[in-house]
Amino acid sequence: MKFIRRFSGLSHVSMGFEEKEKLFRIQLKGIVKECALRYVKFNVEGAQEMACRALGASRCTHFAKLMEGSYNKIFELKFDNGAEAILRIPCPVGGPPHWSTASEVATLEFVRQELGIPAPRALSWSSRANSPDNYLGTEYILMEKINGVDAITRWNSIQKAEASPLIKGLYGIDQKLGSLRFSCIGSLYFKEDVEGLPNARSLFSADAEVKEHLKQVGERYRIGPLADRHWWRGDRIEMSLDYGPCMFSSVLHDKRYVTSIYVGDGMASFLTASARNERIWIKYSRLRNGIRQRSLQPKEPEVHYRILELYETVVPYITPKYPFAEPILWHPDISLSNILVPNQGPASIAALIDWQGAFTGPYCSQAVFPAAFAYLGGLIDLGPGVRPPQLPADFESRPEKEQKKLRLHLKFAMRHKYYMFLMSRDPLRLAASQLPHMVALAMLPYWAVRSWSDGWTRMIGKWDTTLLDGQPCPIEFSKEEFRAISKRSDLYNAAVEALNTRLDAGGDGWVPNDHYQIAIGLLERARASWDETESGGPLPYEDGREANTVVGHQKLFQSESDTGKKDLSTDTSTAVALILQRLADSGSVSHTKLHNPLALFDRRRLNFQSQPVGFQTVRGLKPDPPINAANSVQLDI
Repeated sequence: MKFIRRFSGLSHVSMGFEEKEKLFRIQLKGIVKECALRYVKFNVEGAQEMACRALGASRCTHFAKLMEGSYNKIFELKFDNGAEAILRIPCPVGGPPHWSTASEVATLEFVRQELGIPAPRALSWSSRANSPDNYLGTEYILMEKINGVDAITRWNSIQKAEASPLIKGLYGIDQKLGSLRFSCIGSLYFKEDVEGLPNARSLFSADAEVKEHLKQVGERYRIGPLADRHWWRGDRIEMSLDYGPCMFSSVLHDKRYVTSIYVGDGMASFLTASARNERIWIKYSRLRNGIRQRSLQPKEPEVHYRILELYETVVPYITPKYPFAEPILWHPDISLSNILVPNQGPASIAALIDWQGAFTGPYCSQAVFPAAFAYLGGLIDLGPGVRPPQLPADFESRPEKEQKKLRLHLKFAMRHKYYMFLMSRDPLRLAASQLPHMVALAMLPYWAVRSWSDGWTRMIGKWDTTLLDGQPCPIEFSKEEFRAISKRSDLYNAAVEALNTRLDAGGDGWVPNDHYQIAIGLLERARASWDETESGGPLPYEDGREANTVVGHQKLFQSESDTGKKDLSTDTSTAVALILQRLADSGSVSHTKLHNPLALFDRRRLNFQSQPVGFQTVRGLKPDPPINAANSVQLDI
């Protein structure tokens, strides 16, 4: 019998049918399928009743949609007792609703209560839509409202004294997260939410060096399946795949020397699981729906099978071990839009929001440079190390409008360098950041589960047999096939980059609010003139395709469905190729060095030898200049 609950009209804002429908749906012009994928109907009166009980209020006086995110609907609620709250409801494309919701609530509680990281408090939540005590009929999280604005609102205007608390504050949060090692790779849950799961694990291994209070509170939590939506896209959510947790086993540490022995490698398991899952999905989809793709390579699933098998073959040779592979918890998207700061004055961090999909993962792929401070503007040369960036030599001769823009970009570049300086205080993090293949390695599992694209030809072209003990490259193309695919891949990458430059889309579809309508017009003109043969592939922004991202009010629709991925330089094949190419080109990387990054450390203490890790492994690359306090004084952020 369906559970029915009636509510008193006194506790909620009265709404008509059409008003409610506006809450449930998203308006995307001409994109019917995307609208359907983000339609979520729920009991509006029940939501207000639940919130009133959680806030001790008698009546909800305001219930409105605050924003429509890529994977969630966000609502603002106000009450007769002066309280305010934020209600977040996941969309169907946001991943597994139970695991995603339960994990985020547990993660919020853990980082806020146990690590002292500013994060919203969950006031009420339900990860089971059909639970008898769920008033809404869908999964949800009701959170406290944090006063302030997202940091991106103030990023252009804040001055040096106001920006410093933001940059230092995020570094402090990163240090807290990076200091704690977990037992395996997976997402955090409350113990009761993974009860009965045979592979759920304790947060910490028995011999882990953690504070006593963390060991005690750790019993409230468990590490369970990965809640990251990338692993559950489309019909994968209906399949029995390997979602973790990925175990590390028998880690033996000699306290006098920085060494370790791994009987089982959780990071390698994590990386190969993504490939195995995709191979199963390819077989499953071929039987049910047929394969739909926009790849430049041959269309046969057998080809992709071989590619994914190659990926699994290579993983053990490119996976770093201790200490770079130890699991740490990290925020999944440290962007300015997920950092809340006061409306004015020093931009100290009020809260780090949106922990959906967070998981414990390998140190080297988690503790990366935050996107929030990464300068990608291209107008200012960052230069090596933390040497202060400079304005162009011909700055004085530039038009006044251009000078103003360059000064702003110089400020952004300075902030990038300032965070680099802070990172340099942590020897391990600095070492991880200078691994020659770190960026590609961090993205490998995501590109594996989106392997319907090109780039494996680069690996074949640069394969160095010394890397695999003389083994030949296990995948072959004829010279003609190789040249054709390489040419089309390069052509397509160049065309996509040129299009993104014209649209000012940054490569991910997001454009500034005030530029959105202009970008739409430019996109329509590009669509009319785009030639797949001349451009090497399809237009990367497609209307009406089933996908896992959203236009919103400031995002161009970018197809990320299983029909393909638009950027052929950012897939599994190219990632592995870049790693091996950089190592193989040096001619100095042996099987032993690839397996033993700690050979680059002083074994008597965790410290650097004469050059930073990463630069010693690749011949021909010079290390950055020394980083010291004197450099940082010159950084005008």
